[in-house]
Amino acid sequence: MSSSRAARTIPALKRTAKNAHFWGVVVLLALLLFIYQAWPWVPIHFRSGIWSAFSWLSVLEPLVLHVEIPFHFFGSLFLIPVVYGSLMLGWQGGMFAWFVSLFWSIPTLLSWSNGVHWISLALLLIPVLLVAILIGERRWRESERTHFVEREQERKAYIAKLVEAEETERRRIAQELHDETLQTLMVIANKSEALARAETDSTQAQGNLWVKQQVLSTMDDLRRLSMNLRPSILDNFGLVSGIRWLVNNSNAQDGCHVDISVHGEAPEMSSLAEVTAFRVVQEALNNIQKHSEAAGAEVTVDFDTDRLHIQVSDDGVGFEPPERLGAFVVESKLGVMGMEQRVTSIGGEMRLESYPGSGTRIWVSIPYEASVQVV
Repeated sequence: MSSSRAARTIPALKRTAKNAHFWGVVVLLALLLFIYQAWPWVPIHFRSGIWSAFSWLSVLEPLVLHVEIPFHFFGSLFLIPVVYGSLMLGWQGGMFAWFVSLFWSIPTLLSWSNGVHWISLALLLIPVLLVAILIGERRWRESERTHFVEREQERKAYIAKLVEAEETERRRIAQELHDETLQTLMVIANKSEALARAETDSTQAQGNLWVKQQVLSTMDDLRRLSMNLRPSILDNFGLVSGIRWLVNNSNAQDGCHVDISVHGEAPEMSSLAEVTAFRVVQEALNNIQKHSEAAGAEVTVDFDTDRLHIQVSDDGVGFEPPERLGAFVVESKLGVMGMEQRVTSIGGEMRLESYPGSGTRIWVSIPYEASVQVV
């Protein structure tokens, strides 16, 4: 036990010896110890001997006459290194300066009658106690701040995990729709067509053809639903193709025309980073078509050295955004808030700029290696 304590103490002493503030305290103490050799600094003490060279110390005589003797506060100047050491080195520095001043002052203090020397000791200790309280408060606040940061990291990791689980479930449902439901409907459509061809009754044949058309229409709806759940183009051809598919789908609607520009080569990205970028563009384009009343918009994809930058802008009516995107939750506008939560949960950044009559711009930066493990 003693060896481990010594192993911790020696490095601490070395760090203290390298601290300029420690030596500042030492210099102040040495200077004050020399000055207090001539206490009580009355002019008569500076007429002979070595002290004749320090006659300027007599300017401190009012301190003796009005503070130290009347208030029994011998060594009041030692407050300077005590306060300095406490502020710069913590309560340990203040206690060091206090002990040195105590060692020097105690012979004089003990010569005073009626135990008044305890007043001087207590007054010298007050700065140390105040600094100890302040340091305790600061450490408590740092502990609370650390606790908050940890909870925030846990929240981001939880959101990232939810996003990952949601995308996994989307992929599973989309795969089941494609492999099972759509195949079954195709069999029904083919069977209806075969029955229509074999049926001699024209009414019955038309009924079978109608069933076929309804099945094919339902299949189109399910394909669209499957693509919205988890576009296979994103898994098979990558992010750029997926974003181009979103832009083409948006342009197929009546309303705003969207252009796309891609800069740089797409590097290898984690699945979570790709799907986050895809969903951000998807939500931004949906908002443009529904709310912006814009005639034109642009999606810019920039592959930087270590991050993906995406900007989606339009020339629509714009709006006055709140100071914090979290205010959208109160207004039940969860789309923008969901975008920010997705991006920040994997270590990305998002900014939204909009002005009434000047359109809206969303800027997103996402790390390529975004994952729940990284968070």
